[in-house]
Amino acid sequence: MQNVRWELYPHVSENLITRTFIEELAQVRKSPSTIDNYSRDLDDFLQANAGIPFSQLLEIGESQIVHYVDGLWSRPARRGSGHKSAKEKITSITGSNLALNTIRRRVNTLRVFYDWCIRVRKRQDQLNPVPRGVRGKGRGLVSCPPSAPWIPSESQFADLLLYVFATMSLRNQARNVSITR
Repeated sequence: MQNVRWELYPHVSENLITRTFIEELAQVRKSPSTIDNYSRDLDDFLQANAGIPFSQLLEIGESQIVHYVDGLWSRPARRGSGHKSAKEKITSITGSNLALNTIRRRVNTLRVFYDWCIRVRKRQDQLNPVPRGVRGKGRGLVSCPPSAPWIPSESQFADLLLYVFATMSLRNQARNVSITR
């Protein structure tokens, strides 16, 4: 089993259930970065809900998870050292201080944790409080914004054509032209 640096995740390490969850991830040989991410995300959740006893936290409903996710959108970003980032160094596309992928990863960690709690019968309610989005049918707690197609500028398109004509054989150039028609 991998060594888990419990001193980095004090809230996870002091709770038997969360500690067992992380230890099982290590036993099934999840990558060290996965274990680190799950541990940090779970520690963040426990820290954000420090006023709630863990027995109640284990049985919370979707509304409490929504409240936690809402708090993630306004939370300041921190780097690995735990220091706040300088605001001028962060480009905020989502309107959040945390990156969209960070928020999505934290929500996913909670979903996996509650799935595990249900499977090993640590949670009485058999319904996971973290709803799962279904692509095209239902929406999860954090939506995935549609990505805009890349449309090259005139100079980018000219560079692309130059690359194709300079590096590809005539046969491949003709083949690519016939495919696009």
